[in-house]
Amino acid sequence: IFGNWGYLSLFTGEVEEARRHTAESLCYAQMLKPWHQAIPISVLGIVAYQQGNFQEAYQQLADSLNIWRPVGDPRGLVFTMIYLGMTTLAMKDYAMVKSILTESNQIAAANMDRWAQAFGLDLLGMAALAQGQNDEALAHFKPSVALYNEIGDQLNGAQATIHMGQAHAAMGDEEKARRLFLEVNANARNNKWTLLFLNTLISYVDVQDRLSPEIKLAVALLSLEHPAITPYLRERSKAMCDKARKSLSEEMVEIAENLAREKDLEGWAQELMK
Repeated sequence: IFGNWGYLSLFTGEVEEARRHTAESLCYAQMLKPWHQAIPISVLGIVAYQQGNFQEAYQQLADSLNIWRPVGDPRGLVFTMIYLGMTTLAMKDYAMVKSILTESNQIAAANMDRWAQAFGLDLLGMAALAQGQNDEALAHFKPSVALYNEIGDQLNGAQATIHMGQAHAAMGDEEKARRLFLEVNANARNNKWTLLFLNTLISYVDVQDRLSPEIKLAVALLSLEHPAITPYLRERSKAMCDKARKSLSEEMVEIAENLAREKDLEGWAQELMK
């Protein structure tokens, strides 16, 4: 129960709650078998990742993977490998990302684990996107979305759809990206998916050339203050801040900071995402 409670807290953006419940779970797991211990160690690695402590996350996940290998549980292996791949992606070690996720996808395919395959493909697409390999990124994102749709995982399917939008935006197809972002944003708000709402708003604002730099700066500043922001979204928000600041005078930056205090992110989404 503590383990599931901790993992659930990650999805609601309550990272410290996730750490506390998972640590409690690990205390009980130490009295059981390695299988029980590996799970909370993996989740503590995910907590460290969410807090931006990538080296700690890598170590926790690597320790968990070392437990899983002799246990041989394929679900445990791919679960940990996926988040290890996500961590190495944040560390920009793209060769390691490919190595980890290639092995993970092979295990997932052999065990008909479509969820793990979809997640692995999405991460491989993100690695390709980060390296400017947009066509390759789309070649990963499309089957990822298809697999998520096949198993009915709307949440992660929407996440991969956002990444597809980012790839289209990088290729210059702003209208296609806009349609995908608006589609996911509607689902995120209806289902109260906080992280997806943040992701779509940041992605949408970032690629809209019609929006002024002060509006982009205001949204980015608000996003950085949100308690549920992930390291990936924090990095993108900071990049949007830096880009906007370079094109604004000190007076305009002050205006943007005032704009950030006028309404919350939900208010900006209602105004901008039409």
